[in-house]
Amino acid sequence: MEHKVRKRYNSRRCAECGHGCESTGLRCQPTHYFTASSCTTNCLATVLALIWFASLFLLRQDLGKACNKPKFTEVFSKSAAINRLSAARMFLFGARDVWFVVALPVFLASSFGWDHWQVGGLLALWIIGYGIVQAFGLIACLWVSAAFLAMASLISLLLPVRTAQVESGVN
Repeated sequence: MEHKVRKRYNSRRCAECGHGCESTGLRCQPTHYFTASSCTTNCLATVLALIWFASLFLLRQDLGKACNKPKFTEVFSKSAAINRLSAARMFLFGARDVWFVVALPVFLASSFGWDHWQVGGLLALWIIGYGIVQAFGLIACLWVSAAFLAMASLISLLLPVRTAQVESGVN
């Protein structure tokens, strides 16, 4: 039985054949799995099944159902200004979501040649930083805004260099 292992990251062994396998693949053959990962997966599945089973008996049957169903017109405010503000916020948040989910990752991948890990890492750091800013309030918001303005300025200085390199065929 021949096993192809590119690189060994740890000393874990396959449960069926005892062969050392890389930890990123979690198996050396399609049917050979590590004992540790199988145990972890089975434990997690068992805990989730127990929670689901307990929820069937312990939660009320009418949980999540509204006591009274409001009319469609009662959902809106009586003030036209509040309704316009709500509509504007809905479109503003929708535009922000489209920017962060579609446009920014495509821009970063195409302009800078970043792979998925780099794009995802930057967006993850952005979300964490944004949460910190919201937690600390206005002063942190001003400092972070200044930092992002400086970072945007540096990126804008690098863009012509990258564009010139792409046009000349240099990677």
